[in-house]
Amino acid sequence: MAVHGDVIDFPSYGRIVLGALFAHGANSSIFHVANHPTLVVKAHHFRTRINGELDVSFSSETVFELQCDGVCAPIEWTIIEDDGRDKGQLAVLFPFLNQYIHLEEVLDNIGEYSEHDRFVLAKNLTKVVSDVHAQGWLHGDLQPRNIMFHPKTLDVQLIDFEWALPENHQNNDDTSFGVDDWMSPELLTYGRKAHSPASEVWTLGKIVLSLLSMDAAATNREFRRNGNLESIRGHIDHYGVTTPVFSFEAENEDLASIFSIMAKATIPKINSRPHIDNLLTQFERADFSQLRTSSISAATFEVVCPDAPVSLKVTDDDFEIRFKDSSGVQRNARIGRSKKFNVDTLGFGFSIILDLPSQPRIQFDGFTYPLSEGFTVHSNQGSWSIHTIEVLK
Repeated sequence: MAVHGDVIDFPSYGRIVLGALFAHGANSSIFHVANHPTLVVKAHHFRTRINGELDVSFSSETVFELQCDGVCAPIEWTIIEDDGRDKGQLAVLFPFLNQYIHLEEVLDNIGEYSEHDRFVLAKNLTKVVSDVHAQGWLHGDLQPRNIMFHPKTLDVQLIDFEWALPENHQNNDDTSFGVDDWMSPELLTYGRKAHSPASEVWTLGKIVLSLLSMDAAATNREFRRNGNLESIRGHIDHYGVTTPVFSFEAENEDLASIFSIMAKATIPKINSRPHIDNLLTQFERADFSQLRTSSISAATFEVVCPDAPVSLKVTDDDFEIRFKDSSGVQRNARIGRSKKFNVDTLGFGFSIILDLPSQPRIQFDGFTYPLSEGFTVHSNQGSWSIHTIEVLK
């Protein structure tokens, strides 16, 4: 198993020295690269070699050829050999998406992101998936965890093409895969062999509606609690196969067409779903100028550099912030592992993001700031500052 400090020789980049562990999954681990900070290495777990060779067909990232904006594609790959155990480990080199966060962060905290930013994210995501399909590929595991975005630029990047398939694939795998919450009815029933562009249109429609509508996000959580497949079956039994599973009204009339076509994307009957180009066309026609650009009134809050030091302590188990209200009284706010504070005295909330332990960040009003920089938030109810950050191991 690859560990911090290991040296891997790649065909073009040459010698790569693994840095600290960045993320860990069921089948692989992702490491920073000590001698190339703009790269990361995805190291799969060791597998048994057959006739002295490792079969790498389990990961489509070894054959994935798509190159376009919005796709975090593998740069190159190699095999780490373990001759003593007759095993091998696939190692794949990727660009490091510095400061990007998972889209599920928005869906879990949707009220903290402005209406405008959520629509821009939805449009950017639709464009990326459309580009992937146009070049003859399916992502294979489209879900919020595999969608990254930059909280300031709103750039979207698709990651983890391990399950990617050519559009004209002949895969006969009928086993379940991926995350049930975001899988279409045919994938839940028939497995990977049923994967098609229409299957990803379903997932895209469900993600986009959950991004754009708080009611849709709440409905999706309800589906998850009930079991996604059972919820879909119940809907079909009651409404039939041509009625969208997700259907919501847009507050802004100019965006009604987007809500309508995204709802049609979640029709259980496959050939009744719109083509992804039709989804993108509606976004291209939409006028975003009337959307709210902040989840909190811009006149109420202002972010500036702090003068007085106020500390934020972060541990594995809890968080504490000390701040002064408008009367100069020092107050404390504590919360457990949810990593989210609601500062009632000042009437707003903020989140601590620790998906990168070496780069803790704070999220406020839809924007993310490095905790090491420090800032003050002023409101008409008071103010609080963060100047020094202490991360407790």
